[in-house]
Amino acid sequence: MMRTQTTAQPRLGQDWSTGRMGLRAVTGLFLGTMFLVQASAQTYLDGLQAHWKLDETTGLTAADSVGTNDGTLTNFSGDDSYWVDGPFGGGALEFNGSNYFIVPDAPAIGSELVNSFTVATWFNSNVPLATSGSNRMFEKGNSIFILQGVATGGMNLLVKRNGQNVTAGIGIPLEANRWYHFTGTFDGNEIKVFIDGELRGSATVGGPIDDPGLDLYVGADDAGSFFNGTMDEVMIWNRALDEGEILNVLGRNLPDPPSILVQPASTEHYEGASIAFSVVARGQEPLRYSWFKDDEEIRGTTEPTLLLNDLTPEDAGAYKVKVTNDLGEIFSDTATLTVIPVEDISTAMVAEWKMDETTGLVAADTSGNGNDGTLTDFYYDPDQWVPGQVNNALQFTGNPERVVVEDAPSLDLGPEASFAFWINPATFGDVVDAGAYTYEISRVLSKGGQYDIYITDNPGGLRRTLYANFVPAPEYVLEADTWQHVAVVFKNYQVYFYVNGFPVGNPRAASMGPANDDLLVLGNTNNSVETLRFFNGMMDEVQIWNRPLMESEILELAGKDIAGAPVFELQPVEPLPQLEGGTVTFEVKVTGARPVSYQWYQDGVAIEGATERILTLSQLTGVNSGVYTVTATNAVGSTTSDAVTLAVEVIENVTTGLIAYWNFDETSGTTLTDRSGNGHNGTLQNFTADSGVPGQIGRAFDFDGVDDFVVVPHNSDLVLGERGTISAWVHPRTYSVSGNLGRIVRKGTTFDFSVSDNDARNTIMIYGQEKTAYYAPNNSVDLSLWQHVAVVVRDGTIQFFKNGRTLGEPLVGKLGAPSTDDLIIANFGPDMSILRLFNGMMDDLGIWRRALSLNELNEIYLKGLLGIPLDGAFEPFAVHDIDLPAAGQVALTYYTPFPDLEYTVLFKTDLAEAEWTEAADVAFQDMGDGFFTATFPFAGEADAAFFQMVSVPPPPLFFDDFETGASGWTHGGDYDSWELGTPTAGPTAAVSGTNVYGTNLDGNFPEFTNDYLRTPTIDLTDAVKATLSFSHWLACDTDQYFHRAVVSALDPADMSEIVELGVYSGQTAGWQEMRIPLGSEVLGRNIILQFRLTTDDFNLAEGWYIDDVLVAPN
Repeated sequence: MMRTQTTAQPRLGQDWSTGRMGLRAVTGLFLGTMFLVQASAQTYLDGLQAHWKLDETTGLTAADSVGTNDGTLTNFSGDDSYWVDGPFGGGALEFNGSNYFIVPDAPAIGSELVNSFTVATWFNSNVPLATSGSNRMFEKGNSIFILQGVATGGMNLLVKRNGQNVTAGIGIPLEANRWYHFTGTFDGNEIKVFIDGELRGSATVGGPIDDPGLDLYVGADDAGSFFNGTMDEVMIWNRALDEGEILNVLGRNLPDPPSILVQPASTEHYEGASIAFSVVARGQEPLRYSWFKDDEEIRGTTEPTLLLNDLTPEDAGAYKVKVTNDLGEIFSDTATLTVIPVEDISTAMVAEWKMDETTGLVAADTSGNGNDGTLTDFYYDPDQWVPGQVNNALQFTGNPERVVVEDAPSLDLGPEASFAFWINPATFGDVVDAGAYTYEISRVLSKGGQYDIYITDNPGGLRRTLYANFVPAPEYVLEADTWQHVAVVFKNYQVYFYVNGFPVGNPRAASMGPANDDLLVLGNTNNSVETLRFFNGMMDEVQIWNRPLMESEILELAGKDIAGAPVFELQPVEPLPQLEGGTVTFEVKVTGARPVSYQWYQDGVAIEGATERILTLSQLTGVNSGVYTVTATNAVGSTTSDAVTLAVEVIENVTTGLIAYWNFDETSGTTLTDRSGNGHNGTLQNFTADSGVPGQIGRAFDFDGVDDFVVVPHNSDLVLGERGTISAWVHPRTYSVSGNLGRIVRKGTTFDFSVSDNDARNTIMIYGQEKTAYYAPNNSVDLSLWQHVAVVVRDGTIQFFKNGRTLGEPLVGKLGAPSTDDLIIANFGPDMSILRLFNGMMDDLGIWRRALSLNELNEIYLKGLLGIPLDGAFEPFAVHDIDLPAAGQVALTYYTPFPDLEYTVLFKTDLAEAEWTEAADVAFQDMGDGFFTATFPFAGEADAAFFQMVSVPPPPLFFDDFETGASGWTHGGDYDSWELGTPTAGPTAAVSGTNVYGTNLDGNFPEFTNDYLRTPTIDLTDAVKATLSFSHWLACDTDQYFHRAVVSALDPADMSEIVELGVYSGQTAGWQEMRIPLGSEVLGRNIILQFRLTTDDFNLAEGWYIDDVLVAPN
């Protein structure tokens, strides 16, 4: 509808006295839709570069009310029908999915945004915005995007840096016909995305974004993707607004009573569905919410959204919300909920193909909607009609056979829908060559991007499962050559999977796609024989509903009883003995009349709050030991499950919970012995007689990276759950041989622990749930050096360790589904079909069914340094006695397993003191057997002081932090671009002090850079072991063929290269500390270290910055 002309009023942030933005402000003044705040040193309007209010009522120009960045409407009709009423009293611009407005590039909306920006707009989509899709709302020429998809979310923020995408997704779909406010910010390092003022996602960029100098598109991108809906108040700042300022833009957190921007809307849904009433309000924070139904307050409803799940007819009524703050209150409009009762299984059914035909090439739709399917390329009628699970079924042979259903309005489903079918797959579909391996995939049914269900068995991904709109069910839920009933339910922007009547896994974020006019196809992706995703097997009773099915309906479709007393189809499974601190889960599946209630018992006593069909016990202790049962009750009767016993064991030492341990000390034969006593012996594959070598602890295996690996037969106690630990000593020659991965150990899809140079990470990683990749921080693994690495999984987190210390922060994640595959050491699988071979030496590999502590992993590391196996005896470094031998003296007696190190004493007279003080004049006496006494004068009250013994690191062989002039350093090359000083580009600050060396401190490196930076001569003639460490900040192309940052050691005599120590490319996430062990090529001689950057003329960026160069003895 065309917007009506109204009396002109100031809009958000406008000052009538000047016509410019943000020059004057008045406390608490409300004019129409404008809020102004008390003037301050910086208001939320400071830095506003462009503002398209879209208040026009006619014409083909979108005026910039701040500057001169007017936009030209393109592909609009010219009849002014696109200028419509906005959400808050002004105007707005409606896009039809094929038009946009374009703004020529200018510094204010381009080059001035590369270091920081904010983009914001109100928008109202005409179509649902699923978590994936191609709606594009905003693009500043290959630099800044507001778009659907790329990351998970209905509308996300994407920027480009050095040509690479960085995306912050909102993680949720968005409804059609509802106003949302979008804000994206960039502070020079991180992007953030907000919906209605709430932070929804973030991502690290690491430095300035690209600015190709291209035009701005609003309502589209520059590649032919568009937005279908209405936009209002499009704004750009040259800085990142904070969260309070973003609320100000929405009119929130201002000194005013509450007002409502977006009202809850009336709606109509089927019984069993879910709905959400929501409101967007503004005013002084905090805003408080309370929802009402039929004028009765609903207790506990204190959020701006009211979610009603599993609707019943009793939920119908009139809903509204009261919004209050300290300055007042307001009620929303009333929204009416109508609940349509479900009479029987046919309610809202839009298609049903029973496949009961015995001849012919038509699959009749028995729903009454006329969506008959045409059998296409079935050449041997009537052989395709075969006995099925329910009467007859349709046989697909895996050839180009499919059932084609013409598009119809009834097949354009809403956001909540259900699909059900019986399938008996002979295989999981067409064989796809993934390069290193093959996998199978086939479609059950598909209607373009709106709904798409397929099955797959992917050894490089997920095994024997199904996907709905590209969201997977858990692994191993499907079988070949077996009839199984599958139901897929989209509800409340989540997808629920059911197999044989029962849920599998937890609901996952997902949504239906937008309606389309595509064909609906059973048995393939579409009607093309070129798209090889043909189903191979039998299909029966395929049904579609335009509503979410209820639990009882799904059970009945699967042939289960829904009328009688509860019957257990799945009893609780008795677990293995559990360890203190662990987690255990019991699950049951019950048929019978719905609803069913549950009560769990321990030793016959009801467990308070344990009233679901799944019982999870966390942080186990001895009190959890006992006998467990569950009673299921419905209107017909009650049934009690079988009893299972849970035993919780006490953790005594580091070997408690050790389920497998290989020390690689074998000297002959083809068996790798499990030293844990659990019998998980491995068989050596393709080893030569001399594969055993001296290791970190006794002997080790040297995996040649060509064909060496070990196969350990599957056993259920090798399947880790919520908690587990993998620990190993490794000495890799390379990070990978193929596929960017060098496997340490893999157990199918349950866990997969590797070293990796994927994206030049040079670190350790593990694949977890649904093959999600979890990485330790970059450059955590050293080549050609023994190091201890470990990964610990603990109740939804994954933590990496190296040499007894944590690597980065814990990551949110879990291990994968239980797998019956063999456990493989040093490769992907039990043969050479997929090569992910470990190339190097490995020693002392252990697997625990518990999460080891930091102290335990440090103990394993220290044992390894002393050549003690992880199950060996070890006495740690500790103070054993404190004595006062004379007035003013203190003596500490301590034990150390490392007597050759230098030690000192630190003290505090109060633990609240910020720093420890080093004791002076400490005298050490060797007491024998690792015991020493440290005696020193102490003037304070020794009996009230605190003391600790610490080891002293040896002095460095070389160090420079560039704060005293960088004496002896030299640089040169084609451009000689290395500069010493304080950076204003790139990192914009040093790691320590103020100075760094960088390739152009205030801009990008030049084209075809080939420039070096060299240290003074470093004397390593007496060094037996040494490590180079330095901090670097890098921004260049990711392809090392074209852009390379190389560290090498040179011979001072002629500057010839002795050895290349490290090669880097791409973008670091801020400053990174690098550690490179120096090998025999450079030890025992003088060297010069060289840092050289070489590039071509593409993707010019800030380049390479170096700080805090250190060579230290190990």
